[in-house]
Amino acid sequence: MAEKDLKRKFALWIRPSLLEEVDSLYESDNCASRSEFMEKALRFYIGYLSSEKNKDYLADVIPSTVKGIMDETANRMGRLLFKMAVEQAVTENILAAVCNVDQQDLYGSAFLRHDEERRRAFLEELAQGKTKIHAGTLFPHDIVARYIRGRSILSPLNPTLEQLWKALPDTVQGTGGTLVMADGSGSMMLPVSNGARALEVANALAIYFGERCAGPFHNTYLTFSERPQLVDLDPGKTLRDKLQIALSHAEVANTNVEAAFQLILDTAVKHHLSQEELPQTLLILSDMEFDRCVRGKEESPVTRRLFDVLQERYEKAGYHLSRLVFWNISGRTLTIPMKENQLGVTLVSGFSPNVVQMIFDGELDPYACLRKTLDSSRYAPVEQALADLYGEK
Repeated sequence: MAEKDLKRKFALWIRPSLLEEVDSLYESDNCASRSEFMEKALRFYIGYLSSEKNKDYLADVIPSTVKGIMDETANRMGRLLFKMAVEQAVTENILAAVCNVDQQDLYGSAFLRHDEERRRAFLEELAQGKTKIHAGTLFPHDIVARYIRGRSILSPLNPTLEQLWKALPDTVQGTGGTLVMADGSGSMMLPVSNGARALEVANALAIYFGERCAGPFHNTYLTFSERPQLVDLDPGKTLRDKLQIALSHAEVANTNVEAAFQLILDTAVKHHLSQEELPQTLLILSDMEFDRCVRGKEESPVTRRLFDVLQERYEKAGYHLSRLVFWNISGRTLTIPMKENQLGVTLVSGFSPNVVQMIFDGELDPYACLRKTLDSSRYAPVEQALADLYGEK
């Protein structure tokens, strides 16, 4: 060993309390003396101050603890980023239900301006059927209105609108549902909701319910005519095709309720249908008042006698008469928008999304619809809060 590395004795000033700690620890560190313990302590501290790899002089618990904290932070951030990605994907699909309905805005939308790469990827996956698009916030006329330009001009085939139409909720679910008698006259061009006109509402509901009717009434609707006929939508493979068929059957005339019910009955008898396969509701959509446009045989007004005769015909064939709902879409009155006249016909006046939802649900009692909404899970916290406030169980 070189002379300069030989140990030398020198005076060391140290506090008694610290010396006591040295005495209590040096043997546990396998040191033979205080001097050896202090030398090791000095080497450690000098290395910590001068070495570029300070971690070599730290206790293993310190870097392992820091690493654990960092790993947990990274895992937590990863979970949060994944959650945000899922929520953003869901939000984008929901917003697409509204933002995608306008072809003119489709490629100039905020999505493309601010998130073009993912937006185009979404549209590509949608076209390939690899993803779904949400339409739960839309009504049928919201989609149809973006297809029709002017009186009867249709925009080119729009895959996004077609996918939105397919994604609409099925409120009929395989039952006989509703058969629509749609007014296609020029007066139906009056706007009623968010750019949608009465004509689009009528055509949209005619196609929507026609696609969901059972038996021979599947993919059909009735023309608004003195001589109503069933319009066959089967040749149409897309929503656009079916709209083209509907627009070609527009007719300006009063309608004959007796002839409409008789056509339904004749079709049922011809095809030996069960009661379940018959339309539960005949929905007449027009912009005219009920008494002005609905007539019976030989241009006589609809009377109780006519309904009695129709009921007898149906019962004789083993059926029950369908419910008749007349919806004046363009009606603007100061009265309650839904009532039942003396003939048992449900009369709807005016337009609102709530009326559309009532037609979908088949529940035409306004009070019952209100209770259904208030009794839903959405308002359960309010109900519980009121129960707690008034001490009810």
